[in-house]
Amino acid sequence: MAKHRARFNMKSEKGRSKGSRRQSSSRTTASFGLESHLESDELLSAATAAFGKADSMIRRVFGWEESDDDRTHPADAESAPPPPAATSSEPADLVPSVPALAISFAPSGQSTRSCLSEVRFGGQPDWLEEPLWPLSTQDGQPMEFVAQFAVHPTDFPWLDEPKVVYLFVSNDEYDPGGYETWDPFAGENALIVQPGATPDWVSCEPLLSGPTARPIELSVGLEPRLDPPVASISELGQLSDDDYRSWHEQVDYDKVGGTPNFFQGLEFPDFEGKSVGRDRTTAIPIFMVRSADAAALSLGDAGRGVGFLSPDQRSGAYLWFN
Repeated sequence: MAKHRARFNMKSEKGRSKGSRRQSSSRTTASFGLESHLESDELLSAATAAFGKADSMIRRVFGWEESDDDRTHPADAESAPPPPAATSSEPADLVPSVPALAISFAPSGQSTRSCLSEVRFGGQPDWLEEPLWPLSTQDGQPMEFVAQFAVHPTDFPWLDEPKVVYLFVSNDEYDPGGYETWDPFAGENALIVQPGATPDWVSCEPLLSGPTARPIELSVGLEPRLDPPVASISELGQLSDDDYRSWHEQVDYDKVGGTPNFFQGLEFPDFEGKSVGRDRTTAIPIFMVRSADAAALSLGDAGRGVGFLSPDQRSGAYLWFN
């Protein structure tokens, strides 16, 4: 079967310099006096092992950092220079650091700045590899194609290679709530990643085309932005009311990449456990949609739909909340 290539430049330089951790040559040591008349090498070995265990226990009790490559005493940490101060007047956890592309549903469909990523809603998917059209677990019918997100490492440096992510959702128009489209692993939505792996929680057919949420494709504009990091969410409870509102305003827009607006609390997919939890996992947010009508998505009452990549960037999961 002929492969259908996505309409964006998938060429990227593979050369990457791998950083190496600087090995620390200084280690906290202790000298112990041993009797000079030891009569056997075995006794010396046993004593050395005992002292090693004691040293390890002391480190754990006093909270000294220890790794295979480095061990640091608190006194050493105190003498280290302080980290550079934040240059922003905002609280430290509000300093933007996560690259994003804001989606504009403007009629022109033109990006306001040059970027290699592309996004469109509706029409038929442009398959990068062999087609994988997911089927509804409930009725066995092909899901509706909603959108495709062609993302490039130039725009998102954490990507290991260019990807196309395809979003499919079961049509629940005639049975609202009958299809668990909000659950990433219930088999009523699917996020197909190419290059990538076939999801093992949903069945797929090699269909080139099928049902679509929007018969006429809609290209969108993209505008580079920077979002606060996801990790700062755990600190939101310590922010003032103004800073709390500011954080949500910064992240609440249609986007590729960036930080989702978890206004109901964290919701991250666990790819290994096939579940959704309130604790952050290593899943990577890849898009968020809030304009349900423009995207032809069912998101309940003022919901948000969020797509994630697995830690190895070969699988995807989609969920929505309101």
